Amino acid sequence: MKIILIRHFEVNYRWKMFYNSVGYEMACKEYDQSGVVQSGIRINTEFRIITSTMIRSIETARLIFGKEPDSSDDSICEVPIKPFITTMIFPKIIWDVMGRIQWRLGVKKQPETYLESIRRVNEFIDKLVLQDQNCIVVCHGWIIKLMIKHLKLVGFSGPTPFFVKNGVPYEFQKRV
Repeated sequence: MKIILIRHFEVNYRWKMFYNSVGYEMACKEYDQSGVVQSGIRINTEFRIITSTMIRSIETARLIFGKEPDSSDDSICEVPIKPFITTMIFPKIIWDVMGRIQWRLGVKKQPETYLESIRRVNEFIDKLVLQDQNCIVVCHGWIIKLMIKHLKLVGFSGPTPFFVKNGVPYEFQKRV
């Protein structure tokens, strides 16, 4: 069995340099509704194509494969970030890093904890393995990092990139 993971193409959104908490939250919502920047990658495949339900994943799959995905799944959507409430203005990178730290530490102000993310991603991978069908999954960087950990635990071999690049296929094969 083969599972190919692809991170969505770069999102067509221009972030500002600085935000307060309200501005950052609004920008994240705008980003989530934005399309992607087309890349030159095209793949013909008979593999089943699965995406997250987010626009950037679905649009990436359409551009890569020239057709609609076979299915979309909420359980492989991006890990949401909720900013801490303040009127202070910080650089965008601070909001990103603080949100991920809170997520990783299980801070309940975040919509989902790290352990909850792991649980939903592991359940998704376990369902794929039970179906024993070659597939391509188009989703998000942090989700792919979590998927790779679980794929290796359940007997797949494949790369372990430090940074998951947009539009790059990462192939995993079940060890026999």
